[in-house]
Amino acid sequence: NIMLDDGTARVTITDFGLARAIDDATVTQSGVIVGTPQYMSPEQARGEPVDARSDLFSLGSVLYFALTGRPPFRAETTMGVLRRISDDPARPIREINPETPGWLAAIIDRLHSKQPDGRLATATELANLLEHCLAHVQQPTAVALPEELIQRAASPRGPRPARLPGR
Repeated sequence: NIMLDDGTARVTITDFGLARAIDDATVTQSGVIVGTPQYMSPEQARGEPVDARSDLFSLGSVLYFALTGRPPFRAETTMGVLRRISDDPARPIREINPETPGWLAAIIDRLHSKQPDGRLATATELANLLEHCLAHVQQPTAVALPEELIQRAASPRGPRPARLPGR
């Protein structure tokens, strides 16, 4: 659940950590899907143990939706969605919305890693990375983007503009 504060530019995530909470067998019934399938992580979709990195995958899906107007993994059925989450990469954001900064697309791509070890480890790590990128947007000549984001944005995972917009 994401709440927007009225009259401010503040967003509150109200259930960060939900993936771990709903993994408890005492809370769920066998065969019942808890959560919105389009925003589940691959490990959730496969019924495997989850940790905070599962929530980061889901946050990546929310950011993807915010930038494209569609969830990153779509199919006709719930099982089809879960299979796409587990097996298929999301369509590159910049194919849908070329105005997305390369560095932001690279962060979301990392959050969408199929393996938890490929994602950022914590929300704090993500916040620090986003703050660094914001500093770059505000002072592009004084603050460079992290090299990892530049390399990831330039990787051949679909057509992308040659330069990284500093927006």
